[in-house]
Amino acid sequence: MSPRLFVVLSFLFMACATFRGSKDSALPYVDLAEQQLAAGQYPQALSTLLKGESVEPDNALVQNQLGLTYFAFGKYEKAKERFQRALRLDEKLSEARNNYARTLIELQQYDEARTQLDLVINDLTYTKQSLADSNYGLSYFRQGQYKKAI
Repeated sequence: MSPRLFVVLSFLFMACATFRGSKDSALPYVDLAEQQLAAGQYPQALSTLLKGESVEPDNALVQNQLGLTYFAFGKYEKAKERFQRALRLDEKLSEARNNYARTLIELQQYDEARTQLDLVINDLTYTKQSLADSNYGLSYFRQGQYKKAI
């Protein structure tokens, strides 16, 4: 067996063990789906997250990732529903709120997007403030308000 094949198989076995050892948690599914999304493997990410949702249907992180996956497919209404569900489960999840605002921008609901972004920007614990700032600017840009966008 080649060393490369051995390494690949080792990682696969570790991944399988992680899933088997975490029957009560959807977090391994979220982690795997994040990797799949980053690699552009949207159908696989969706499948992974739906399995995670079956394990833990009320997990806000799963709902947020499902929203991102639907967003990647261009299914903005479905993405919006998932982000809203994530926020009902955890209203302090600023990542989901920022993603929700980004989706609202795609749906041309700019005022509501900025209302959501105001909440994100005021969350001083949110570590991705620059994304919220970018979305704020994008909302004005899409409305043709270029000075405000800057």
